[in-house]
Amino acid sequence: MKVAFIGMGVMGFPMAGHLAKAGHAVNVFNRSPDKSAAWVRAHGGRAGESVVDTMADAELVALCVGNDDDVRGVVIEGLPVLAGGAVIVDHTTTSAKLAREMAELAIAGGVHFLDAPVSGGEAGAKPRGWPKPSR
Repeated sequence: MKVAFIGMGVMGFPMAGHLAKAGHAVNVFNRSPDKSAAWVRAHGGRAGESVVDTMADAELVALCVGNDDDVRGVVIEGLPVLAGGAVIVDHTTTSAKLAREMAELAIAGGVHFLDAPVSGGEAGAKPRGWPKPSR
């Protein structure tokens, strides 16, 4: 499966690593390119140069970004380049209002949106021995 993972912070970095380890083709993006580069060194895959570059033709997009505005910006920017029927999974802790708004945008764009905030912190996202993201 072609996966785009946006957000290489303490949660996103290991979560994207799990997807790569499972055999998926993972493209990653972070506003700080050094974090994406560190992920590629640790897990393979590809670092996109932009949200659009990373999400182009993705079947699954995982978001683990900062807040409502970040999620909204990524979805609006990347939605036009997604494969038809793609699924956007937002792991960011955001408002219910935003989740409903993004679901409506996704449906209008021919894709699906799932609000799936994560918990457990960094320890819950990665097993022992996994590389830490560069800071």
